[in-house]
Amino acid sequence: MTASKASQALQKPSLLLIILMAGLPQIGETIYSPALPSISEALCVSHGLVETTLTIYLIGFALGILFWGPLSDKWGRKPIMIIGFFFYCLGSLGCALAPSFWLLLLSRFVQAFGGSVGSVLSQTIARDAFEGRERSHVFATVAIALSFSPVLGPVIGGILTDFMNWRMIFLGLFLTGMMLEFYIFRSLKETKPQETHRASLLKVLAKMIKDPLLISFGLMVGGLHGVIFIFIAEGPFYLIDFLGIRPSLYGVFLFIPALSLVLGSYITRRFISIFPEKKILLGGIFICFLSSAFLLSFSFLDFITDENKFMSILYILAPFSGILLGVGISVPICLSHALKHYAYAAGTAGALYGGFYYSIIAGLTYIMSIVHNDMVYPMPCLFMVIFIILLVLTKVIIYPTFTQEDPVK
Repeated sequence: MTASKASQALQKPSLLLIILMAGLPQIGETIYSPALPSISEALCVSHGLVETTLTIYLIGFALGILFWGPLSDKWGRKPIMIIGFFFYCLGSLGCALAPSFWLLLLSRFVQAFGGSVGSVLSQTIARDAFEGRERSHVFATVAIALSFSPVLGPVIGGILTDFMNWRMIFLGLFLTGMMLEFYIFRSLKETKPQETHRASLLKVLAKMIKDPLLISFGLMVGGLHGVIFIFIAEGPFYLIDFLGIRPSLYGVFLFIPALSLVLGSYITRRFISIFPEKKILLGGIFICFLSSAFLLSFSFLDFITDENKFMSILYILAPFSGILLGVGISVPICLSHALKHYAYAAGTAGALYGGFYYSIIAGLTYIMSIVHNDMVYPMPCLFMVIFIILLVLTKVIIYPTFTQEDPVK
């Protein structure tokens, strides 16, 4: 082992720290969704307007990713991570104390802008510290833990909303963020390679634009995560408004598809050393497509009605669980391989890549807000369109050009 490799081995961060840095901002995305009606009533705004707090969060997240990544290539991962989470804590406190909707909206932007540092730099740090299939193994392991974040947030938020009030949600995020800041300060070692500061953002961008495999992976991650955010936006309509589920139970029901997401990540983690990763990826996307077809069929056959709530919940959550199984299988491979040729500018490339797929997520949630018509059909139709596109993309572009990594030693 060379001196540089030995030094890098000493700098490998713990998986727990990577999970916490990536997971806390993701929980912040969804934790307040069961409280939207309460926020609307407390701040005297319409339900439609209060939903823009999710849109502004995604916009702030995308812009933050573009901001923090290049800075980390110049100043290092650790100091930028600390600064970013400071703004996350500041925004969380602002949300908790906001006397008006517009200050809440501004605070949500600050919260997302700062919290995005955890998303982009946790991936960058993992790419710095791990290589080859070990990197895929790490991404899959982290994905298993993060699989619960989309539902853990609504569970906590629903309980706090039912038994306390919505401001306690953001106060809890502030306190948790402060504890994570201390953990980062004490435990995170710098992983930035010395040469990354030489990378030009425009040159990296020009290279990435000409990279069809990277663009395809970005579309894949944006589409797969977009499906989750679409359900986060539409799920309360299906389960709370239409079927009359309490906010605290709404998050509990989401644990069912979350288990599928965990299972999908585990399948990838378990089988990447046995089967070609491109076959695993194609299989994951096909599972998404097939499950989406079932959800679409249940919707058009009028299986989802308020006359039989239990079966309606089953007809919604069973296909969505299948979709998340495919998402859990596919996303770790996409994230692991997308930037493997950009190690010389990991922070900058990670920022551009993250900004790209978060823009896709924001765009898909905006499309969902346009086609929403208080009926059960639009979401399954949009899911089907997304997965048809991703299936064609995988088969036509990704599958023929995918390069297999060496096995984990």
